Amino acid sequence: MFRSDRLVKWRKRKKLTQEQLAIKVNITKASISNYENGHSAPPHETLVALADFFGITTDYLLGRTNATFPQVKGKSNHFVLGIGERIKKLREQTGLNQLELSKKIGMNNSVLSRIESGKRPVEHDEINQFADFFMVTGDYLLGRTDPDMDNNLLNSEYVKLIKNPEETLFFREYLESSEECKKELRHFWKIIKDAEKGRKLEDRQGE
Repeated sequence: MFRSDRLVKWRKRKKLTQEQLAIKVNITKASISNYENGHSAPPHETLVALADFFGITTDYLLGRTNATFPQVKGKSNHFVLGIGERIKKLREQTGLNQLELSKKIGMNNSVLSRIESGKRPVEHDEINQFADFFMVTGDYLLGRTDPDMDNNLLNSEYVKLIKNPEETLFFREYLESSEECKKELRHFWKIIKDAEKGRKLEDRQGE
């Protein structure tokens, strides 16, 4: 979901009016007003243009993270490889066909097919959904970063994880949860991990 409040915050931080920002990113003042009032959300190209202008991540503007600064320099190359092509690339690297992926993320197979072929735009919530599932950033999907996919993202352990039916079900339910619920789950998981570290430390001390 596009965070209109964050757009307002960064526009004001730059001490710009809506009209001045609109000129900077080559859109209309009415568009900026609609984005800030929550009447509409910017298309991908405008989302990337805003992130480029402010020097922040698209993930931040989409509410996926509180981290603002991207690991990119210069202008985005989002026209080199489209979002549908990147989704297809990720799917193929995990060894999933379109039907398998659509079932795992709860999306109609024909919709996924149209997204991958570039015949249907990807909604902001869907960007978050794909990014969460493949454990990549929205910036990557939108072409602002180009991480080493083979070495950094889709390793064999992750591929095993998403092919496990029970773990896939849990992951899908996690994706469909509210942001507040996700935050609580991550908090509980940290408690469990800290407790596990404590138990391992006690084992070492008893040796």
